[in-house]
Amino acid sequence: MDEIEQLEEQVRQGNANAMCDLAHLYEEGKKVPKDYKRAKELYEKAVELGNKSAMNNLAWMYEKGQGVSQDYAKAIELYKKAIEFGNLGAMNNLAWMYQEGQGVSQDYVKAIELYEMAANLGMSEAKEQIKILKEKINAN
Repeated sequence: MDEIEQLEEQVRQGNANAMCDLAHLYEEGKKVPKDYKRAKELYEKAVELGNKSAMNNLAWMYEKGQGVSQDYAKAIELYKKAIEFGNLGAMNNLAWMYQEGQGVSQDYVKAIELYEMAANLGMSEAKEQIKILKEKINAN
């Protein structure tokens, strides 16, 4: 049984991590043909089971309009849900939305708060963004 068959079997058994992993492969077109519809379906099932990575990845699809209609409100809702579960990527992604004013009013303070959450949990890229934003704030 190859990796895809194993993941499909785990998905049938209700494994949320396998759903998220397989969805990511479909989203990226790695080892399977790119299929956003299938990716979305799998992410949605994993989200229902509380998978924080699936929440972040599905939010990304909505934020970017990747295989779905762009929907900032849905993206923000999913990022916030993933953040409640401690997902670093969601903290970083939502911070970026506030930093750029994408789907929300631009808010450097809120962006810094989110980046600090991620930085405190070990995300080094977030530390760099904090520095950049503080320089922007001080320049104004």
